[in-house]
Amino acid sequence: MPHHVGARWAGAARYATAFALLGAYGCARDDAGVVVIVTDGSARAVIAAPVDPRILRPATVPASATPAVARSIARYYAATDSADSLDGAFQTARDSLNREARALADADRRADDYARRFDTYMARVAVATRTREARDRARRRAVSLRAQLGADAPDPTLRPHDPATRLRVALDSAAHASGRAVVRVALRDRRSTLDVEPGVWWLAVERADGLLSGVRRHEVRAGTRDTVRMGR
Repeated sequence: MPHHVGARWAGAARYATAFALLGAYGCARDDAGVVVIVTDGSARAVIAAPVDPRILRPATVPASATPAVARSIARYYAATDSADSLDGAFQTARDSLNREARALADADRRADDYARRFDTYMARVAVATRTREARDRARRRAVSLRAQLGADAPDPTLRPHDPATRLRVALDSAAHASGRAVVRVALRDRRSTLDVEPGVWWLAVERADGLLSGVRRHEVRAGTRDTVRMGR
């Protein structure tokens, strides 16, 4: 009988220990997080993302898209972004070259500096030509990628043009695909407390213009509340 009672008490002790461990684990999970202190005066919030924002292209990806389709859409938007950027650079260079061409046409070709001006002009023409060719290649790649997407091709009219909005949409989409959401907390007295699950997170400062800076990897451990300082 004493042995039986002892065994019963030992069993009760084991159950009590198990419940205590479960309670401790629950508290540890709830208490995990990061306190972020920001020294950048232009910051308005701090985020914790399950993916590195620096690898993202600012694209609009439907929440229902598969990872493969999401990557294809991101490549398509990267090509269109490149084409748009190159086209802007080419248009600016072309306008400047047209003005310079008119000035050279009216200039005295016997002047000492005419040959130098002409050589400089032709060098700029060569650069502009390469820019135009790169733009055309990017446009052809965008057309090809859009054709490959077929019915999954996004509606370009629904894509936000503001870089900050595009970045936020891309980051939220990538986080959704990973199974975790982005945590955003506004700064108060240059301090934010991010309550996140244990694991690897990417911390970043959200500036007043909506873009991110100071991106860094941080591993949150169960039952800990780290303090991290971020700034320029």
